[in-house]
Amino acid sequence: MTESSLIFDHIYRRFNKKEVIRGLSFEVKPGQVYALLGRNGAGKTTALRIAMGFLKAHHGTCHILGRDSRTLRPKDRGRLGYVAEGHKRQALQVGEQSLRTHFPRFTPGAP
Repeated sequence: MTESSLIFDHIYRRFNKKEVIRGLSFEVKPGQVYALLGRNGAGKTTALRIAMGFLKAHHGTCHILGRDSRTLRPKDRGRLGYVAEGHKRQALQVGEQSLRTHFPRFTPGAP
């Protein structure tokens, strides 16, 4: 059996009293391509931030490359690519340098 690339299993997330994600469940197998579509505020960015481990779901689980997204290590994140909306990369700055600048606790060698 092939390991799934991404699994969302009954994910719920709210901000204050506003429920942004309610019961999100889907699976992406290796080689598949998915797109998250929806209007502003639909939860697309929130879902990706949960998958990357930058944000915790209030309920449910998310696994990416076989690991629980809540326990991703810098080494795991090194296998992934994620550019946040509005992220401004400095000229000539490579990926790891950008991560060290904007997300220092998620980079290799971080405490």
